Amino acid sequence: MSPTSVQSGNTRVTVTLNGAFAGYAYWSKDPGGDINGDHKEDYGDSAIVYDGAADGWGLETTVSGGQRASTRGHNSPYWSGWAHSLGAEGTVVKMQICLVRGQAAACTVKEVTR
Repeated sequence: MSPTSVQSGNTRVTVTLNGAFAGYAYWSKDPGGDINGDHKEDYGDSAIVYDGAADGWGLETTVSGGQRASTRGHNSPYWSGWAHSLGAEGTVVKMQICLVRGQAAACTVKEVTR
């Protein structure tokens, strides 16, 4: 999993499973844009995940403060709801990003800024 910068203030983490594309985890620093194509303005200080592969695994991200965005239980392709982070602007937020299936999970942590 490796982060790349997308639109201003956003971070995209590409998630792979055995070298194959599995999905994305996004951090939206500021309100605006439409990462998931739902024709609604994205939230700020929030995370969302996209499961783009029918591989039997889902994606989850948990942000500092405990809110979770998950595709668990949904067929791909699927966008989760938003997980919101609370705290002061400019603080570091940890996103735990996991591939999940049943009780199994493979996770990494990425730090982003509010």
